[in-house]
Amino acid sequence: MMRTAFLILCFLCCLTRIECIPKVACNQTADCQSATEECVDQVCECQDNHYIAYTSDLKVLCKQASRCAPGCQGNQVCFGGHCKCASRMLSINDECRTVSDFKEECSSYTALCDISSNLSCARDTCACIKSHWFNNETGSCKHKLEYLTANNITEYKVRPGVYCRTPGDCITGLNCTDFLCTCPESCEYHQDKEVCDCGDDGVSVVWPTVVGIFLGATIVFCWIGAITATFPE
Repeated sequence: MMRTAFLILCFLCCLTRIECIPKVACNQTADCQSATEECVDQVCECQDNHYIAYTSDLKVLCKQASRCAPGCQGNQVCFGGHCKCASRMLSINDECRTVSDFKEECSSYTALCDISSNLSCARDTCACIKSHWFNNETGSCKHKLEYLTANNITEYKVRPGVYCRTPGDCITGLNCTDFLCTCPESCEYHQDKEVCDCGDDGVSVVWPTVVGIFLGATIVFCWIGAITATFPE
C-alpha cells in the first residue's frame, strides 16, 4: 500500500513539473525536481554536490555525489570533497566516459554529447540545447536570454554568421548551414547594409508582377464570359 502511494506521488510530481530531468526550461525551482535540481538562468541544473549522469537506458538525471573519503570509486576524481567525473566526461551507467564536445559526432552510444555543457544531439552532431546559443567569444553555450539582452531584441532571429540550431533561428530568407545562419547559395552578405546580395537573380520583381496581372485578368475575363453565357437572351 505504501509502495503504491509512493509511486502515485512520484507520478503526480512529474506531472506538475516541465520534465523530471535536468537541462529543461524552467521559470522557478518548483518547475524542476526539487530534491536534486534548481532553476538557474531558466534551466534546471543539478544542485551542489550532485552531478549529471546517464542511466543504462540513456535517461539523464541528477545523482548525489559521494564524499571522497576514503576515496572515489571507479574512475571518478575528487572535486571539493565529492567524487565526480573529470571535465569532458560524464557518468554513464555508473562509469565515467568521455563525451563529445560542440560540433563533434553524437550518433552512437559511445558518442554522447556533453549535456553538462548544455549540449545535445542534433543531426548526428553536438549542438547547444534549444534554449541556448553558441558564443564564439567564450567557446560555450549560453542562454539565449543573454543574446536577446545584449542585442536589445525580443526574439532569437539572427543574421548571417550567428549560431543557429534550426532554420527557424535565422531571419526570414536565410539558411542554417553547419549551425550558422547563411545567405542562400550564390548570394553574398553585406554587413554594412545587412542584406544578402544575390545579384540579378531574384532581384527584379517587374516580370513576375506583369505575368501575375496578366494571368489574373485572364481568369477574371473567363469568369465574366462564363457568367454572361448563363444569362437568358
